[in-house]
Amino acid sequence: MLSRAYLGVRYLKNVRWASEKILMPALSPTMEQGSIANWKKKVGDKINPGDVLCQVETDKATLDFEWVGDAGYIAKLAFQPGHPPVSVGTAIAVLVTEQSELEEGSKIELGQPEAKKATPVPPSTPAPSATPPPPPCPEKQTKEDNTTFEAGSFSRVRASPAALSLLANNVKGTGPQGRITQKDVEQFLSQKGTSVGGASAPEAHYTDTAASMMRRVIAKRLTESTQNIPHFFLTVEIKTKALKALISDLNEKGKGEYKLTANDFIIKASALACKQVPQATHQWLDGTIRAYKSIDISVAVATPTGLVTPVVFNADLKGLKEISSDVKSLADLAKKGQLTPEQYTGGVFTVSNLGSYGVKQFTAIINPPQACILAVGAIQEDGTLNVTLSCDHRVVDGAVGATWLKAFKSILEQPTTLLL
Repeated sequence: MLSRAYLGVRYLKNVRWASEKILMPALSPTMEQGSIANWKKKVGDKINPGDVLCQVETDKATLDFEWVGDAGYIAKLAFQPGHPPVSVGTAIAVLVTEQSELEEGSKIELGQPEAKKATPVPPSTPAPSATPPPPPCPEKQTKEDNTTFEAGSFSRVRASPAALSLLANNVKGTGPQGRITQKDVEQFLSQKGTSVGGASAPEAHYTDTAASMMRRVIAKRLTESTQNIPHFFLTVEIKTKALKALISDLNEKGKGEYKLTANDFIIKASALACKQVPQATHQWLDGTIRAYKSIDISVAVATPTGLVTPVVFNADLKGLKEISSDVKSLADLAKKGQLTPEQYTGGVFTVSNLGSYGVKQFTAIINPPQACILAVGAIQEDGTLNVTLSCDHRVVDGAVGATWLKAFKSILEQPTTLLL
């Protein structure tokens, strides 16, 4: 039998019954929190091993939570779809073994372990004071500027002479000696369409929207990246005349079977440059430098909810046609939120291409724990292409980054070498 995170044994009228709290699972190596996107089971439903209990929005995609425990009945669900993210390990449902146990199972408390309950503070008893209370305010109080206020109303407000003059010129006083009263001000405000007691709040010219799970994680990790990783940047200009001619020639020969893009060549060239300069794929892990045996290239893909980096595995061993097919398939899954954890974890180097947006040049933030990311701009009218390599100085020195860029430039300016 599979181990249990929680197993409670209860007794009801001398009948033994068992209940189990189902916890928020870690559906990916990087997942720390999750949110229920929708439930596939409802209270009272039976669930068997292999059934999908719910879909969970993680930091990268929306994934199925497939139940792997024993069969049972859902007695309670803790959250409504779209709730704020909760930590991995938070109880999200209650499972009982028999239908007759549903009522008792529904009474089990499902809390959020990360939420701290506020401790009620008893009302304090004021200490007796030896000083007698101040006398009540007089009916009228005169300020240094000779402005008179009614007791208890705005006695702390100070008005400039210009403000008082504006009030006197716009509001007709009906009090003794022409003094402006509260009733005069209320009547003036009502005539101007303003609520009594103060001006109505102006209409907000903005809206607040809760950040998605993906956006929260992106914000957290990229902030950590800029704070903790010593970035440096190297830029080179590449001539693409030969590359553009080769792409046109290959696509023409393909007769619609495939359509290669400059990005496919860039991914392949990046992988081959990493093969020549493997230090660019190393990673800093708390005082240890890790070297990888395979060259798996992460490709930045923009989605409606944020940036995702699916991985083209063994990119140095794949042909351009296969890389092109992989990228198109992964980008489609990413935009639909259907990537699996295996498809977006494990990259050793990232390519971020904003060329399709007309961006000439930019610098990218390193995607930890990787040490390098290549920022690719648009090919200019004169056929030049600017690329910038962001490097983690803990792992990659300036000379190593420059050597990588030299190799990358050489490959891309002689693109026929990618066909060998």
